[in-house]
Amino acid sequence: MARLGARFAQAHPLGPVDTLEGFAAAANAVWSSIDWGHAAFEDGGDRLLIHHVASPLSAVLGAPEGWDTGFLEGAYRQWLRTAGMVPVLDVAHVPGEHPDLCTYMVSRVL
Repeated sequence: MARLGARFAQAHPLGPVDTLEGFAAAANAVWSSIDWGHAAFEDGGDRLLIHHVASPLSAVLGAPEGWDTGFLEGAYRQWLRTAGMVPVLDVAHVPGEHPDLCTYMVSRVL
């Protein structure tokens, strides 16, 4: 699913963005255009949290072993890499308790 998400991001580029606010606005414009919920970005200094709400994959697939979260993880990873994310950083899903909220953390890969 992450590969499908990366292909989706390649097919729906965000365009040039130079701030986190610009990135968030561009990503949310894509999600809004296909009615796939929206995301909030939280800069934690040493990590970035992405909170994506109302993905239709969560509603349709539930949470079977990452099927619902892998697509978004791949899309955000690809968009961030295109925007210039350095290779020592990566995007990873952070398990949560609410099925309509997917959280991803961008942090240093160990």
